[in-house]
Amino acid sequence: MRKRKKRHDPERPSTSSAYTIKPAAHYTSFPLTKYLPVEVGNFSTNLKGDLINCDTAYFSKLNTTLELPVDLNTGMEEYYERLSKRATAEKGMPIWQTMLRWISESKFDLQDVDIIARRGILKGIGYTLYNYHNNPWTFRICKYKGKMYLYETESEGSSPPDDHHKKFLYWGIRFEQLFTLRSDDPNSRKNSYSMVKGTIGKYRVLLGAEIDAARPPTQRGVDPSAEEYVEIKTCVERALRNKLGYGWLQCYLAGIKTLCYGFRDGEGWVGKVQEYRVDYIESGDGWSGSAMFGLISGILNWVFSRLGEGKSGVLMYKGNRREVLFSTNGEHFLPSWYTDYLDTIKA
Repeated sequence: MRKRKKRHDPERPSTSSAYTIKPAAHYTSFPLTKYLPVEVGNFSTNLKGDLINCDTAYFSKLNTTLELPVDLNTGMEEYYERLSKRATAEKGMPIWQTMLRWISESKFDLQDVDIIARRGILKGIGYTLYNYHNNPWTFRICKYKGKMYLYETESEGSSPPDDHHKKFLYWGIRFEQLFTLRSDDPNSRKNSYSMVKGTIGKYRVLLGAEIDAARPPTQRGVDPSAEEYVEIKTCVERALRNKLGYGWLQCYLAGIKTLCYGFRDGEGWVGKVQEYRVDYIESGDGWSGSAMFGLISGILNWVFSRLGEGKSGVLMYKGNRREVLFSTNGEHFLPSWYTDYLDTIKA
């Protein structure tokens, strides 16, 4: 009997290898408590993306005097007009390079770090376990001096959001604007970031995580153990059980202890705000924190072992099958000013 010839799949490069995403039960034994995230620094960026070394005194603070209900539709048209103009203007330094700038300027010790990335990359990988139909992503990766670097690219074939999706995106942005207070600052700080170090499987990771708000000690209320950072989100209250896994993963990766939801209706009005302690959010309702970290660990281990020293590649998930593709495509992509810095130290 003749063997049937395999059909060529144009979405799967012939030079790539594939990681098959297994059922969630395969990953649930991952030792989640060994992650132990620790903040090792922080910084802000201005409108050009330049690095501003600072402390948390300059981070946005929770607006505890916000009166409900609030309309999240205000300013939407002007926001997207500004965004359109900004897209044609000269772009500043991307955040993954700003993180490298922080490493070099702070002379951060990388000897016990294996992987450097934004938190959103690992969040995207981990949540693929439960959102595999709607979560395509593409990350570029490279290895230099034994350390692996990752950053985001736009997924191939992805289309810009339609008006319906843009509305939901803006509602989240607007609620964060209303629920935070930014300090008066001559440097016009745009975003604030926490640099967090932890261990996932056999790799030590250094992550940059954007911080929505910092809560001063005077705002911590009766809970003396409340941590400083707060993650802010909005959703319809009946959809919360489907959102908590995503919010939990985003917080846990950065060591954030408080997750705050503004519950809105279908017209974009928020009438209720509820806080959740991340440590008390139990895995359930179709998701497992251990399983998401297990998938992250499995993919990191798989690609780290396949990426050669000084080489770069692409890690891709198309969103239409349960596999992650990896292909090599040349030399490392790190900026010369950063590699020059690394060459002067023992890292």
